[in-house]
Amino acid sequence: MKSFNPVSKYRAFGTSRSLDSKEAASSDTNTPFFERLRYDRQSAADMLSISIRSLDYRISTGQIRARHDGNKVVIQHSELIRYARTDHPLPVRMPPESTTRSGE
Repeated sequence: MKSFNPVSKYRAFGTSRSLDSKEAASSDTNTPFFERLRYDRQSAADMLSISIRSLDYRISTGQIRARHDGNKVVIQHSELIRYARTDHPLPVRMPPESTTRSGE
């Protein structure tokens, strides 16, 4: 029976991380490294830790570039990395002007 290797779990999902010497020595060398090139909306939202609705908003405003593959919307891996590395400042909301009149 083959034992579970946690390193292969990371390889299957395309997560790249450095391995310490103990993990590197025990890793399975026959497991190919797999990195996805394109993601559907659900997977892309999961990668960015946002909701699908937020992802759709960012696509519609042009913050994230997406393509159509038939009826599916797909986002390239490089686009998700680009978006994740950029700064996303929140708009500053000014307090409403006071409606009370001073001196009256």
